[in-house]
Amino acid sequence: MSKHPVLGLLDHAHIPLAVLRDHFPEDFARLAAYRSFALIRDPFSRFPSSLHERFVQRDRIPLANRASDEVAREVDEVMAQLARLPNGVPITDPGLIHFSRQRDYVYLDGQQVVAEPRTVAEVDGMLEELSDLVGEPILVEARRNRRFRYASSSLMRMQLAVTRRIEKTLPRWIWKPVYVPVKQAFFATGLIQPNRDPPAALPNAPEVDAFVREFYAGDIGLFRKLEAARLARLVNPLPASDKPESNPMG
Repeated sequence: MSKHPVLGLLDHAHIPLAVLRDHFPEDFARLAAYRSFALIRDPFSRFPSSLHERFVQRDRIPLANRASDEVAREVDEVMAQLARLPNGVPITDPGLIHFSRQRDYVYLDGQQVVAEPRTVAEVDGMLEELSDLVGEPILVEARRNRRFRYASSSLMRMQLAVTRRIEKTLPRWIWKPVYVPVKQAFFATGLIQPNRDPPAALPNAPEVDAFVREFYAGDIGLFRKLEAARLARLVNPLPASDKPESNPMG
């Protein structure tokens, strides 16, 4: 994350296509020329994960370790902020970036730019395919987004006390490479545990469900289309001769 002279604070890991085209034209040209992929999630299960990322981005305390009333207030605030956004304008606000519409990363001005959007259920197959194309394994297990909970509140307080001090003292490029393997070790030992609670775990799930249906209507349509195509391929797999052979590097 860094300060852009026009856009302000920008999360460079999440740049919608319109922003990429208007402010990073060389990168957009490369994207348009390459064989491109996108992973699309079910918008209903994605919303709690987005909320988790917002909490962790703010103070490192995950969704699962938050009080129900705090979660309810945060959900109401997020939905209110999203509802106030202008129609058709992609999200760049770092505080809301995880709630972006996924279509903004696949389509631009009604035209599909990213050639191969797929559902997250296909991520392993996609990585195998990319590994074959580039000639070396692509391993991303350590970097996969996953919601988590601390095994105990005392462990959470101790870990946060250390990491917050480090983050305030050292630049990200120094502490981030260390943080990732430490977090992996915490998962391996059970000090941090995966949390896969469904959307209904949110205290105001009915309101969230209604909001998602309206705000992410385009994403819902895209996900359902891709999921139907995925299921169809399971029944009738493409022969090898019909699969794309383009170089992912252009």
